[in-house]
Amino acid sequence: MATTPTGDASRALGSTASPTLEVVEGSGAGRVVPIDRDEFVIGRVGLQVAAAMRTPDGLRLVHVEGDTPPCINGAALPEEGSLLALGDEIEIAGARLRFHSGR
Repeated sequence: MATTPTGDASRALGSTASPTLEVVEGSGAGRVVPIDRDEFVIGRVGLQVAAAMRTPDGLRLVHVEGDTPPCINGAALPEEGSLLALGDEIEIAGARLRFHSGR
């Protein structure tokens, strides 16, 4: 499971602590990764990729690459993406991640 930081997200969320993704299942299980960029890419290139993007409303998860969008809380990610909320679970490229707000 690749996680690639690319900007600064903590300011938009009104917190000094960065939000994080906890790897619950899959490669790297138990790892906690800070989301400290404007755009944070997750997934596996060539299979399934999404990005957590900083917006004025918070972090929005959007589908970037792959035939099938990732799932959020058991449902396919909508075409417009979805704002991440505390405890949301993301299934992508054979891994399950849990979002923590960092507050």
